[in-house]
Amino acid sequence: MDGQGKKKAWKPKPHYMGKVKSFNRNKGYGFIEGDHDGEDYFFHMSQFVDDVPERGMVVDFILNTNKETGKQYCTNCLVVEYPPGRKQER
Repeated sequence: MDGQGKKKAWKPKPHYMGKVKSFNRNKGYGFIEGDHDGEDYFFHMSQFVDDVPERGMVVDFILNTNKETGKQYCTNCLVVEYPPGRKQER
């Protein structure tokens, strides 16, 4: 509710596109380079909906902000395109 006691309308978060720039399988995290701004955004492998991340994948994702650090990170990562030479495993 807002300061006047009215319910706030829910607004969906925008989706972005980017490419997996790096992924450390042992640590379970990596970075996605956003197409919209060229920035690198942290992700954890648990945020990949349908596959294990690998370098070169094109993904759709949502950006959230860490309340403690103020840094943005990726969630709901969905593979849109696989790297050249890799078979789709769906």
